[in-house]
Amino acid sequence: MQLNKIRKGESMPTPLELRSATAEKLEERSFDMTRVETREEDGKNIVAGYAAEFEKMSVPIFGFREKIKRGAFSKSLSDNTVKALWNHNTDMVLGSTKTGTLRLNEDERGLAFELDMPDTSWGRDAFSSIKRGDVDGVSFGFRVIQDEWDHSDPDEAIRTLVEVQLHEISPTGFPAYPQTSVSARSVLGSVGIDFDGLTNVIKRSENGAELTKTDQDLIRSTVKVLNKYAGDVQEGAPADEQEAQERSIAMRKAKLKLLEVENDG
Repeated sequence: MQLNKIRKGESMPTPLELRSATAEKLEERSFDMTRVETREEDGKNIVAGYAAEFEKMSVPIFGFREKIKRGAFSKSLSDNTVKALWNHNTDMVLGSTKTGTLRLNEDERGLAFELDMPDTSWGRDAFSSIKRGDVDGVSFGFRVIQDEWDHSDPDEAIRTLVEVQLHEISPTGFPAYPQTSVSARSVLGSVGIDFDGLTNVIKRSENGAELTKTDQDLIRSTVKVLNKYAGDVQEGAPADEQEAQERSIAMRKAKLKLLEVENDG
């Protein structure tokens, strides 16, 4: 079952389907970088801190919380080349483990990094923004190799990232959530909501475009998922009125989620 959309007649994803879907996706996590160190050494601008912290529980994320197990990055660090990007922009590479300009290692606290910023105009600007505290978050992008789910609490599952394939870390001014958080695209996609499709519907609607039947079906499927967490539609309302309520609720909730994250494409 593909979890990017839930079609009419389909049930909510099971824990196994949710695990399979998230394992296939490139995901991001964000941390507060307020305790990051910036220094000038041997003519280089250096940024150091943590891209991830172990065993720290995330904020509630649509019915589950998450933590990272110690050692989750160890195999990836030995096998993969990892890049440092400016705000996830692949055109602005800040460093690489291949060249030694990005150095990563696991310690008792988490995934530590040390980054030699490039001597370019945007590299110097990035260093200045981090040093001033304007950029106060750091994210990392990865794919799940192994995770574990604890469903002992029926109201809030716990996901543990046991092993991940690390692709990049990125200083960013707009972390999706504080402390081990998940971007809206990853969160909504994992529970069956088409983030990109819904974004396009909202943008076209606000520009005065008439919604198609496909758009309306997407909104209805989104509302069904959201109602599991909110239950805002009034039972017993006439069909037309209930449909109007569903559309309005879906639009409002989607807009709120979109305000929480930077739309990176």
